[in-house]
Amino acid sequence: MLQLETPTGYVLTVTDTIRDVSAGNYLRFSQACSREAGLGSDMRDANSHLRRIGMFQGAKKYDAATEEWNNLMLCLNNLESGESTKAEALATVVISIAQPADSTLEGKPVITGADVLATGLTQQQLEETLDAVKKNFSVN
Repeated sequence: MLQLETPTGYVLTVTDTIRDVSAGNYLRFSQACSREAGLGSDMRDANSHLRRIGMFQGAKKYDAATEEWNNLMLCLNNLESGESTKAEALATVVISIAQPADSTLEGKPVITGADVLATGLTQQQLEETLDAVKKNFSVN
């Protein structure tokens, strides 16, 4: 386990082994790392979906247009998730957040990227911790 104290007094306990991560959180971790690496939707993807919807509707291929509509909605959902993908990835491996006495952050059963960012974690702490976790999670 890694202990990480933020400048604002929070202490995050982060697992450094895949054995402590639930399957659901490991899936969220993998998805966030993929988005961080640039895999996923961008505005070009959204424009491509819109063009294909128009093309399929013009050809009266309504089933294909409906499928593209679904793909567009998934794309837009990914684009609007304004959370830091690094923070979201780290959130999946945070076991607990110990709060300073004057904190208003309430504990949650599922820790989100927003919760991680609310601790005042620095970008350097975020990147170094996430890199350490990724190294320990890689298949050797």
